[in-house]
Amino acid sequence: TTTDPVAKELYQKKVAVNKRRTREPYYTAEQGIKLVKNGGFAFHVDVATAYKFIEETFDDDEICDLVEIQLFPPKHTATGTAKHSPFKKMVTYG
Repeated sequence: TTTDPVAKELYQKKVAVNKRRTREPYYTAEQGIKLVKNGGFAFHVDVATAYKFIEETFDDDEICDLVEIQLFPPKHTATGTAKHSPFKKMVTYG
């Protein structure tokens, strides 16, 4: 849940079910990318999922024209461990 007023307003105007919108406007990654190709449509999707469909749907020039917009800024996290903890190697290297 976000406290960002812009994100909340965007949700209320474009996503939330209301009198005019009787269903939630969710699309699969493939459907959303096809709508973007048709023009006039923005689609929020995980980039790892989208790249496969972008490669299949767009030609090289069209891919160069696409713009990725971060909806949520990345969060930096950290984990602390004891100096000689057996978990240190796992946390450090994965």
